[in-house]
Amino acid sequence: MFICVYSMLSASCRIVRLSSPNLNVVFIVGIILVYLLVIILGIDSNLVPTGVFSGLCQTRLWLGVIAFTLVYGSILAQTFRVFYILRNIKVAQNKGKIKVVHSYL
Repeated sequence: MFICVYSMLSASCRIVRLSSPNLNVVFIVGIILVYLLVIILGIDSNLVPTGVFSGLCQTRLWLGVIAFTLVYGSILAQTFRVFYILRNIKVAQNKGKIKVVHSYL
């Protein structure tokens, strides 16, 4: 959580801005959901009433899907961002500078 708050507060810093703070926050939220999923997966089915257990199974499924999508999606978006910048490096060098818009994708 500290990294999430730090990246949002230091968004004006050049190095933090180039690291895609918005994508970093999405990544951290996904990781928190993965930790929550591990806790939910650790609940013993014998301790949970039968009516609640079906909802718990659905929660496990959806939480896993959403967490994986957030983590993998943010990594893929950051990789694509680096590819986009490096692919257009000659264009950016001719213009003199990479714009801030490119760092936020």
